[in-house]
Amino acid sequence: YELALDTIEYAVTRMPFIAGDRFTAADLHVGALLGYSMQFGTIEKRPAFEAYYAKVADRPAAKRAAALDDAAMPKQG
Repeated sequence: YELALDTIEYAVTRMPFIAGDRFTAADLHVGALLGYSMQFGTIEKRPAFEAYYAKVADRPAAKRAAALDDAAMPKQG
C-alpha cells in the first residue's frame, strides 16, 4: 500500500502532469481518484496529492464541469 502511494506521489511530482507537460485523460483519472479518495479518507492527504488535485481541479474545464454538476443537484431544504 505504501509503495503504491509512494509511486503515485512520484508520478504527480516529477512533471507538471502524469504524461509530461500536457493534461491528458490520465490526469483526469488520477485527479478524480485522488480527490475522491482524500475527500472520503480512503487514502492519506499527502501535500503532493493535495497540490496535484488542486492543480487539476483549478482547470477551467473542471470548474465548468463542477458548476454544471452543482446546478443539476436537487435543491435541499
